[in-house]
Order: sequence, then C-alpha cells, then structure tokens
Amino acid sequence: MNRQKARGIIVIEMAFALPVFLLFLLFSIEIARFFWTQHWLNYNLHHAARVEALNPENGVQDRLADQLTQAGVLVSANKVNVYEKQLSWFNNANGQITRYRAEAELNFMLFQRFLPDGTLTISSITWLAETENEIN
Repeated sequence: MNRQKARGIIVIEMAFALPVFLLFLLFSIEIARFFWTQHWLNYNLHHAARVEALNPENGVQDRLADQLTQAGVLVSANKVNVYEKQLSWFNNANGQITRYRAEAELNFMLFQRFLPDGTLTISSITWLAETENEIN
C-alpha cells in the first residue's frame, strides 16, 4: 500500500471516529456542569436558609437566586423555586425545624434534542433548626 492510500484510509477512519469522540467529550462537559450546578445549589440553599434564620427580611428564594447568579451558575433566576415547610412533629426540638427544598431548571446545551424541552430539574433539600433558647 502506498502513502496516498494510507492517507485516504485515515481520513475515512477519522470521519467515523471524530464525531463519536466529540460527543463523548461534550457529554462529559455536560455531566460535569450538572454536578457542579447541583453542588452550588446545595451549598447556596443551605447558606440562604441560615441567613434567613438570622435576617428574615428577604425570602430564601430571592437570596438563593442572587447567590447562584454570583457563583456563575447558568440557571434562570425565575426558574428557581424554594418550598418551605415547618415541621411540628419534632416535640423534643428546642425551637422550630424547617425544611427547605429548592428546584432549579438547568438548560442543557448538547442534549436539547434528546430531552423533551431541553431542561432538567435539579432539586436540593436542607434542614434548619431554629432554637428559641440556648441549651446549657
């Protein structure tokens, strides 16, 4: 086989292998972005709930959306929902226990054609115990 045929074979092999390699690379980036967003949602929801316990002027949802924007997370602020529930079945708690659950919609860049609307909902839950008195 001469050099001309070898180059032609390599071009054909790359035409099949390169798209698969690029899809694998972009899929890895999308999955890493998903887990990165999940991490920041967990961290910022917990932080926003703690700040809410100390200074309840603004809501947790506004605070969470601001913190996610400052962290550089590409989530629309109007697509971040926070649900708050007071748990009264903890009688032994010295105060009130609140459960915060946040949901955010993450837009995928690569898999918009595979998902129905191109978005995936990420959720996070944190618990916060607000004590009324100090325990000695």
